Amino acid sequence: MAGRPEPFDQFYEDVGNGTVFEVVLRGHLWVESELLRSLEAALPFPALAELDRIAFGHKVALVAAHGLMKPDERSGFQRLNLMRNRLAHRLDGEFTERDESDLLNALGARHRANVDLVVTSGTPSTFPNRLRIAVTAMCVQLQIDRDTHQQAHERLRRSAQRLVDLADQRGAPNDD
Repeated sequence: MAGRPEPFDQFYEDVGNGTVFEVVLRGHLWVESELLRSLEAALPFPALAELDRIAFGHKVALVAAHGLMKPDERSGFQRLNLMRNRLAHRLDGEFTERDESDLLNALGARHRANVDLVVTSGTPSTFPNRLRIAVTAMCVQLQIDRDTHQQAHERLRRSAQRLVDLADQRGAPNDD
């Protein structure tokens, strides 16, 4: 099939099969995309928040504040962002096995358990495979948490819209 690859195929190309540089930079983009999708799902009126203008660290904090990640998982995202920034902003930046270990050590319990599960299932535990697995675990867990909370977010969005509609019916001033 010609055209753009399916999202999973593109993810695998970027993260599952990419170079270390690609895994860090493109993996960060995939993680950030999942953070944005989580925030869009959680907020009643996400278009009003200009989410694409919010720094990565703030996106992580907001996703955690909405209960869409465990508090202990924030440090893994922060570590990935630190490493991405080092690679993206320094000509001599490189990612080493030590960096991979630092990222793995910063992961939350669920991410670490998923990495360990994949490694013990027979996937080679060589550099940079655990990096690839860690980035994948972060993205997949964000998707799972977002899907788990989807019904609650839809109820929140409907309730917020009812309040806006009610205020409009009563002629309340609108803070545009």
